[in-house]
Amino acid sequence: MIYDKCLVPISVGSDLFRTNIFLQALRPLLSRHSCFIFLVADEIQIYNKISRINSAAEFVKTLNSFRSKNQYIEERQVWIDRVFSGLKQEDYKVPEWSVFGIDNFIDKEFYHVYKSVLLMYESVSAFKYDIIEAARLHVEKYNNIQDHERQVNLAIYYLLEEIAVNIRLRVCEKIFYEYYIGENLLPLIKLYHGLYDLKVEELIGYFPSSKPFLFYHYINSPDSQQWKLID
Repeated sequence: MIYDKCLVPISVGSDLFRTNIFLQALRPLLSRHSCFIFLVADEIQIYNKISRINSAAEFVKTLNSFRSKNQYIEERQVWIDRVFSGLKQEDYKVPEWSVFGIDNFIDKEFYHVYKSVLLMYESVSAFKYDIIEAARLHVEKYNNIQDHERQVNLAIYYLLEEIAVNIRLRVCEKIFYEYYIGENLLPLIKLYHGLYDLKVEELIGYFPSSKPFLFYHYINSPDSQQWKLID
């Protein structure tokens, strides 16, 4: 059975997004969906870039450098072109696909979503706790022990914006399937699963969908390489 479009987030820094692993993960999905949306986490990398800045001059310099040298979309576009060219050579039927960055979805709908996510962060204690815990784990994973509180705050900003972009894309564009290679963001999944006592659609005034929003995690181990539904 061929389903409609799906979302495949692309991490900028993860070693899991190597061609051999990505091809291996992508092959079983080609017959499932008619369209692939690849979302590159490009603009939100700025939170990582400014994590150790301590002056206005450094801040402005880093902002300008990031804006002028941000080639994440172009680089991932070329890479995914090569991936699909390889699949065609293997005689796979390749579906439609597009590569987008964060800026492609910064519009009025995103503003409403982002504002609701920020307000939810300050209103729903379980959601706030999970975001702070996810941010703390992220900082500790990369051994960012210098100026720990600031590092955690920046990770919180990153995660809240990441969640808002995901909702803007998946809920507004009705993308019911998401496949991710690597670690999933637990608060995002709990939000879609209604575990914070609200429906994700309520954040933007949409009627709840009768169709569930599904998340899949790719298992890449010596014993198993497969997609697993997160329930």
